[in-house]
Amino acid sequence: MSETWHGLEHVFSIHGPHPLSSSRAIHGRYHYVDPRHSVQLLNHHPVDLLLIECGRWQCPRPPLDGQRWELMIHATTLDSRPKTVIKIWPPNSLLWELGPSGKASRVRWESLGYTSKMKAIDPLRSV
Repeated sequence: MSETWHGLEHVFSIHGPHPLSSSRAIHGRYHYVDPRHSVQLLNHHPVDLLLIECGRWQCPRPPLDGQRWELMIHATTLDSRPKTVIKIWPPNSLLWELGPSGKASRVRWESLGYTSKMKAIDPLRSV
């Protein structure tokens, strides 16, 4: 991911099971293997840009209490919240009732103080 965003510092990443230990510092980057990370993570590692990749989702997850990222941002102090949050979704997500273009998703992000904007990008074509 750091090769994609030149000039930005990669602070942490969270992913599913991996051969890495549960959490450790690698070249100044924190890797958290448990997807149920602490909601206090952004208070400990504040970032200006939060990139959330939803590329492996086959269907939307029901927002019972909000997705883990939303809970984490809600638990973060206002001065430590990311200025920009980018969520990358699979192309078919535009058809999901509870996907990124759905009213429920937009309202939840607006309640956190963010404006939702969508743009379809072809990753194989330069922009």
